[in-house]
Amino acid sequence: MVTRTGEPFLLRDRGLLESALAKPQNEFFYRHVEDVGSLATTLLFGIARNHPLAQGNKRTGFLSAVDFLEINGYRLDVSDEKFLLGRLVVEVLEHKLDEERFADILQSMMRDI
Repeated sequence: MVTRTGEPFLLRDRGLLESALAKPQNEFFYRHVEDVGSLATTLLFGIARNHPLAQGNKRTGFLSAVDFLEINGYRLDVSDEKFLLGRLVVEVLEHKLDEERFADILQSMMRDI
């Protein structure tokens, strides 16, 4: 991503990044959340909200969620709604949409690999 955008990469706080990366595991083990879409959503917003990077936190969170889905056997089919998820990420961060609704929308776009 850094190569594509030309933006400098700067990790502001390693602890914040590690905290965000641990959120899906915590949800799985302590809250018994097994829905992969919900766990991917937790990862996305963990990175976006913790803001561990100087730039690109929303994009990094989104791409991390996509990778998380792929590791767990899913891909996103966004052919009909190319920019919808990007807008919805911003809406969640602006408290206009809750994470559960975002996870539902994400789930509707998930396909088995």
